[in-house]
Amino acid sequence: MLSPHNANVYKKWFFSLALWLLGTFSMLFVGICFLNPSPLPNLPLIGILLGAAYCVAVVSILFVFKKAMAKEKADAQQIILRLETQLSNSNAQKQSMEADLMARMTVMVDVGEQLEAQKRKLDRQAKTLHHALDDCFFPILITNQDGVIIFANTSATVLWLYDNSNLLNRNILSLFVESAAKDFQNFLLRLEYEQKRQEIEFEIVRKDSTRSWVHVSMSNNSLRSDSEEYTFFIDDIALQRAATLEVQKLSLVAEYISESVIITDKDGLSIWTNPSTKKLTGYAPEELLGKKPGDCLQGPLTAPEHIEAVRAGIDLQIAFNQEILNYHKDGHTYWIDLSITPIFKENGELDYYIGVQRDISVHKTNQILIEESNRSLAQNNARLEQEIDRRVKDIRNQSEQIRASIQYAKRIQDAILPSTASISSKIPDSFVFFAPRDIVSGDFYWFADKYDKSILVTADCTGHGVPGAFISLICESLLNKIVHDYEIQRPARILLKMNEGLKEVLRRDSQSNMRDGMEAAICYIDHKRNKIIFCGAKSGLFYVQNGAPNFIKGTKNSIDGGENYTFKDHNLEVGDGLMAYMASDGFQDQFGGATDSKFLRKKFHEFLFSISHLELAEQKQKLEAAFKEWKGSKPQTDDVLVLGVRFTPQIN
Repeated sequence: MLSPHNANVYKKWFFSLALWLLGTFSMLFVGICFLNPSPLPNLPLIGILLGAAYCVAVVSILFVFKKAMAKEKADAQQIILRLETQLSNSNAQKQSMEADLMARMTVMVDVGEQLEAQKRKLDRQAKTLHHALDDCFFPILITNQDGVIIFANTSATVLWLYDNSNLLNRNILSLFVESAAKDFQNFLLRLEYEQKRQEIEFEIVRKDSTRSWVHVSMSNNSLRSDSEEYTFFIDDIALQRAATLEVQKLSLVAEYISESVIITDKDGLSIWTNPSTKKLTGYAPEELLGKKPGDCLQGPLTAPEHIEAVRAGIDLQIAFNQEILNYHKDGHTYWIDLSITPIFKENGELDYYIGVQRDISVHKTNQILIEESNRSLAQNNARLEQEIDRRVKDIRNQSEQIRASIQYAKRIQDAILPSTASISSKIPDSFVFFAPRDIVSGDFYWFADKYDKSILVTADCTGHGVPGAFISLICESLLNKIVHDYEIQRPARILLKMNEGLKEVLRRDSQSNMRDGMEAAICYIDHKRNKIIFCGAKSGLFYVQNGAPNFIKGTKNSIDGGENYTFKDHNLEVGDGLMAYMASDGFQDQFGGATDSKFLRKKFHEFLFSISHLELAEQKQKLEAAFKEWKGSKPQTDDVLVLGVRFTPQIN
């Protein structure tokens, strides 16, 4: 677009051009007139004037054109100057922008390096956290909101017996038993709506279809805006639940035994008593709770030295036995054989005491009468005094052996086992190899010695662990009552009486399909006559005599409370000597060896025969070594009990 000034110039230019064109045509017209005379007289003058006008027009046009060109040049120089100024400003802005851009790029590089360093740090932290979670000793699972597992540590794979690849992408509900799935979904809903950590116990199912109990605590990671995950912290509580069940069952067992059981805390205050305690003492459980038993049961005639012996044993925190005179609630006195056993926690701290009381009033009264008779006879005859002293010593020895056969160790079941020392004191050539499979055992052995006659019992109760211990405590109580109270000594009669007693204790009728009980072997030993009477209930006697192996089978019936059972005694003469073995089936049923098979009875008898000539201590070592070697790394199948006795004829 032209400026107003240039527009005026161009208007003049076009006006001059028009005059020039007019002059040109005028000159052409004059020329034509000179060449062709006209009758008009003034025509040449007009032609001259037109020529002059033409010259003026040409000069005007040249002047206007020159002025216009000068103006355009000046305008062009101003435009060029402005463009140069703008270009200079643009270069300055460009340089400023380039400097700013370089500064910004430097900052961005620094920020990028910082972000990269932060990313590497976060990667290291994530890797460390991943390793920490994977190495954690308790199982950890992480799922998305749909319950699909996206992380499982090593402990979780060990608990469920799956490989990590088999756990990932699996729905967590498939790891729990079907009945727990609905409860688990409700658990998730509570977590979602209550927005806080939740805890619950569930039963899980492993890859091999076995079940176990776990404690699950869970946090909702989706409470954070950047996460949609659930984290499960899992604790295997199978052993804890089993231990609780064991305590409950053992407490139930304690209610059925005839002996009084009082449990006190570490300060000696009663926290539990069984029903037999009220029968013996006259005190109901609530009357003894929170009190020291001695404050209620001891009186003026209780010997101070006996009280001091009991206190000393408690202060030393050791298991001990003590005979002591107690007072019934109604005021009459009675004697007890008191056994107190301290129970410790896993860290060695004292937890509580178990006190077992057995009424020995009849025995103690007889002992006191004998002592009084001895003192009376001592005044008249020195010879009779020596004889009476000898008899008193014999009675005391028998009493100590009876007490030694009733050993109460750190748990109620251990209390039924006699010490090996009490057996070897009457039968020096003997050993006991006892290896329970679990904490408590269904196998037990029992010993009694009365009137130069000994009774040895080995028993294998139904099951092992707590069920076996339940039956073993009842059977041991029956043995005490049958042998000591009823004065029954013949093995067949003992087994028959135990069968009747077990039926009464378990309240079993003829329609019951339950057959809890025991297999037992009993040896009645007459030391003076060098005779042995054996009877077994599904448990036999293996013995070696005159270099030859022999085996007496037990009856086909076990001691289970059944009806119309018969048991047969077998008489043996010691003769030139006899090496006998009574054992449960734990050794022969143990899996192991190269073929992972049972040891079997035939091989067990062959092994016993091969070591029968050795000393008893060496035989026990051989048995322990053979069992350990055969078992290897395999789990123990059952409780193991082997009792070996070598009989040598006594010269009467």
